Amino acid sequence: MSLRLKRSPHAAVEWLGLAALLGLSAFFVATSWRKWPDALVDSGRVLYVPWRISEGGVFCADVTDIYGPLSHHFNAALFACFGPGLIVLAVANLVITAGICSLLYVLYRRAWGPAAGLAACTLFVSVFAFSQLTGIGNYNYVLPYSNEGTHGMLVLLLLVAALTSWCEKPAVRTAFVTGLLAGLAALLKAEILLTAGAAVLCAVAIRWRSNGCLPIRSLAVMALGAVLPTIAFTVYFATCLPWNQAFAAAGRAWLNGASLRLALRPQLEFLGFDRPWANLWGEAVAALAACVLIAPILVAAWRWDALQRGQRILIGIGLTLGLGAVSWLWVSWMDSGRCLPGLLAVYLATQGARVWRGRQCGTYWQTSIPQAASFSERKSERQALRLLLAVTGAVLLARMMLNARIAQFGFCQAAIAGTLLPAALIGELPEWLGLGKGGRAIVLAGALALIGPGVVRIAGVSQRLLRLKTSSIGEGTDRFLAFPGAVSPIDGYVKATVDALAKLPREQSLLVLPEGRMLNYLLRMKAPPGLLPLDDPDARTLARLSRFPPDYVVFISYPLREYGIATYGSTVSSGKDIVDWVLARYQPCGSRGGNPMEAGQYGVTILRRR
Repeated sequence: MSLRLKRSPHAAVEWLGLAALLGLSAFFVATSWRKWPDALVDSGRVLYVPWRISEGGVFCADVTDIYGPLSHHFNAALFACFGPGLIVLAVANLVITAGICSLLYVLYRRAWGPAAGLAACTLFVSVFAFSQLTGIGNYNYVLPYSNEGTHGMLVLLLLVAALTSWCEKPAVRTAFVTGLLAGLAALLKAEILLTAGAAVLCAVAIRWRSNGCLPIRSLAVMALGAVLPTIAFTVYFATCLPWNQAFAAAGRAWLNGASLRLALRPQLEFLGFDRPWANLWGEAVAALAACVLIAPILVAAWRWDALQRGQRILIGIGLTLGLGAVSWLWVSWMDSGRCLPGLLAVYLATQGARVWRGRQCGTYWQTSIPQAASFSERKSERQALRLLLAVTGAVLLARMMLNARIAQFGFCQAAIAGTLLPAALIGELPEWLGLGKGGRAIVLAGALALIGPGVVRIAGVSQRLLRLKTSSIGEGTDRFLAFPGAVSPIDGYVKATVDALAKLPREQSLLVLPEGRMLNYLLRMKAPPGLLPLDDPDARTLARLSRFPPDYVVFISYPLREYGIATYGSTVSSGKDIVDWVLARYQPCGSRGGNPMEAGQYGVTILRRR
């Protein structure tokens, strides 16, 4: 599939829209500048792990993580070239985010038209790419809680483009590129791998349905491309690890995915399985409410050509103002993600049925269609692209299938679903209804009136939170802005700890409990090798600490709801043995606030080895 844009008869308007999109992106980058990471939660490992690798550390030996090695080694290469720095990763991810947005526009434009592409990218930039919608500030594409999300989104969109081309013509070169992209997904995180696998299976089904047979040679080359990235990393790790450990490090993403703590109640809440029937009912009601709001747009568009000129003006103005008022005053846009699973399931079933029915008589990729024909003239290709995007969005959304949301994990998991459905409303429903220019215009106006206020409301929530970030932490290329202590005590204690330990020798080691590799990174102090206290069994952590006792230990308040822990160290299953081991061998040398090991208190305690 060529990624060149077809010249539009309304090219001037389209270029004006692209210029406005660029200006909007610049606004959100400027207002979120250096405010992307969280002061303590997760952002530290995105910086600490590649810094240690760039200094010669070995993944899964000196430093480890629950996700795959690709993102960390890519970031380590950036640190090796430009020096370690938070802003180094931020600039690199801004470039990648620009690539994601560009791919979204090209793919959505080809699937649903220029207006749909512009609307979807505006939604992506305003809601998903740079926003902070919770008190934890690492759910964005610039410095996310997991850089695998940013890299994975780029890989998935490239994979969709490659698969669309492969469905049209399963050439060996295209198959190899497609397999290679799927292999890169296997080095990121489990949900990215599952999404890539589902997209590949969908493309294979489309090709089989359209031709009645499968290109075995092409599939074999695709499989070869898929395993090459894992083989390459295994060989690389084998230079300093035994072969079994090298393979485990290369396959960290999918090997570790099977051992996640899905039994924990908070994890069940993230999926929505804590109250499955209530959540399912809530999502069904939300999807029905969305259909009720969309229905007037479709009715007005369907009857548009039968109306008198005066009636058209009256209905057009009334529909736009009415939907805008309802959207602004009635819709709870922060909960709007709840409608996505139901709407996407209906769309996916409809699109799948259309593609499945299109086999007979060479409907797909007819040889009579000239090779130079544009993408928009190839209806079957457009349908295949729509189906591939819908499958990609649905599998990503499955990470929170009964608790869908645009906040928190939704910045990545709901991004394709949240942009695809408005694009389909603008670019595909008029096609289904056989509407003319007037009907298409009223659908576009109604969709913008319905969605526009929601985008403004959500962006407003983010802007209010970002304006509160005024406290500077770190220096130089590591400087970022966090909440002041009066707004977030934990952010204040991070700043106080960095200031207190800034003069310590860098060769000293530091362990932060229950987690806090942001402190290790900012202070350039190494943690004991191979430790993940919140994810590893306490016995393994104690064995590691006995072998590599750190020079300093910091106890700091940390949100542990995700791990099903009320207070770290309060019970045997929540780190009590680790805390007792530390208290028996270390003495306090500084503290601020309350006792971080006591429920309901916020504080930090610094301990030095006796």
